[in-house]
Amino acid sequence: MNVSLISGRTREGLAAFVADAYAQGESLTATYRAADAATGAKTVNLVAPLYWTEIGRANPLPATAKGPAKVAAALRARRNRGDRFEVLAAASGLSVAKVRELLARTGDEGYTGRGTRAFL
Repeated sequence: MNVSLISGRTREGLAAFVADAYAQGESLTATYRAADAATGAKTVNLVAPLYWTEIGRANPLPATAKGPAKVAAALRARRNRGDRFEVLAAASGLSVAKVRELLARTGDEGYTGRGTRAFL
């Protein structure tokens, strides 16, 4: 990982660092630990959303997902495999709120508590 990208501690530098780490196959944990070491501060709350965005950008929704119903179905399929709302938002180009709204129409109750998925 190229920790020199974090110099100046700017959001752009951190985003470039995370993109580089993701491209090299580094895990989220390894990425934020390297950022912690480079900055001398806890960075997981900054690194994680950037990392999830990289996952979504690298894995966009299929080109056949056109129109609200097909986008919702594609989101549902990805959600069923365990993708986070933030990843789905980046993959679809929608906001997290819009992703949640579309998934609510398909019966997704989201999360309850501390990240535990509600299976009813």
